[in-house]
Amino acid sequence: PQGVDNDYAGTYWQKKGLLSEADLERIHAKALCEGGLWLEKVGVDSLANRSVLDFGCGSGAFLDIVKGMASETIGIERDPVLSSFASSRGHQIYASVDDALEKGVKTDFIVSFDVVEHLVDPIGTLRSFAPLMAAEGALFIGVPNQRDVIKDLVPDYLPHFYHVEHLWYFDENSLRYLFEKSDYCTERVGFLHKYNFMNIVEWARTGKAPGTPHSQFIDRDLDQRFCGWLEDRGVASHLFAKVSLNSVGSTKT
Repeated sequence: PQGVDNDYAGTYWQKKGLLSEADLERIHAKALCEGGLWLEKVGVDSLANRSVLDFGCGSGAFLDIVKGMASETIGIERDPVLSSFASSRGHQIYASVDDALEKGVKTDFIVSFDVVEHLVDPIGTLRSFAPLMAAEGALFIGVPNQRDVIKDLVPDYLPHFYHVEHLWYFDENSLRYLFEKSDYCTERVGFLHKYNFMNIVEWARTGKAPGTPHSQFIDRDLDQRFCGWLEDRGVASHLFAKVSLNSVGSTKT
């Protein structure tokens, strides 16, 4: 589609009318919450004392979270407003993979969350990461899950799920295929549900995006059990894969 490419030529948030400092802080706060969930799946031990690069880093929220444990934090972000915000928080930010390569960037661990589904050429982009990766480097990608259970339960959820900006939709098999075609070895595939129990209740009740509603009757333990149940069955909101360039490896869940 016209104008849809990677991070939308750096104008995604501007087109949504989000330009103010308050908007940036709100975007960053939401990304911090989601970044914490992703970190649980990536694993702290995987990032400790290692160079971490976030492709499509946005405001730099995930880099903020790992800054104290990683040896260095690097981001690639085309949106000039978001990249400036991330840079001001002490991260090395580049506008593109080519820009990072020209500066001699080499990293141990690349992450990217909710980005690959937007790419015009995901295979070409994933292949372009290889020169950035150290010999024992790894790549962790998170995307929306085509088998998201809310699609089956709430018909009004479908227009929200199928964003015009999303060019690709992945299940476990197609995500594995993507990495196979991109010359990576899949080490692990798993699932993450980002939303609490009341989110799906409110979707069913109103047919509108409710954010993260709460109820005095639903505690954190139930939320964790609910999310874990969906993740165990592969019907959570998101799925992820950890892959490497190592030609010798196993494919496992």
